[in-house]
Amino acid sequence: NVSSLDLEKAYHEDKEGSFKFTAGRFSYRLDFKDMTQTNLEVGTRRCVRRRPLLVTARHASLSRTGVGSVPAHWDRASLSDVDISLVELVNTTSEYKEVATLFKNTLSQPSINILNVKRVQNLELWDAFQRKREWMRKKNDGVEVEERKLFHGTRPKHVVPICQQNIDWRLRGAHGTAYGEGT
Repeated sequence: NVSSLDLEKAYHEDKEGSFKFTAGRFSYRLDFKDMTQTNLEVGTRRCVRRRPLLVTARHASLSRTGVGSVPAHWDRASLSDVDISLVELVNTTSEYKEVATLFKNTLSQPSINILNVKRVQNLELWDAFQRKREWMRKKNDGVEVEERKLFHGTRPKHVVPICQQNIDWRLRGAHGTAYGEGT
């Protein structure tokens, strides 16, 4: 089985290349340069195209500005009725590169290889963040609040609860700082 994310990753890695996959009982080659899909068993060839992400009325309402909006770069297709979604970033995107650079800058051993970067999309925590930011602006006479991107190392079993409930900053450093200073 191949997902849209697999196809997008392959496309971003080599826009002139191709990608082989199996669907059902057939094998196919997707040629990114010609934007064609070829059935490798029977030779049928058809044109394909990348399409923009479908934006439903619900997702469009989430995009408006102000409290209740979501960042423009969020994957709205994964914002269904689930509490959280972890969206794997393609390593050629500016978002991936920014996070990787910021993370490596916090490391005592910057030669560590990053396997993947995932964006946490949690509407409840995003709304709480926006409300808190707006409250801080008002309390600070409209002055913009300084925002920082921080990193948190933890055991694998704690990842999903943190993504659902947020980080308890009071526990920072409780288990050491093996990968650099964070929160």
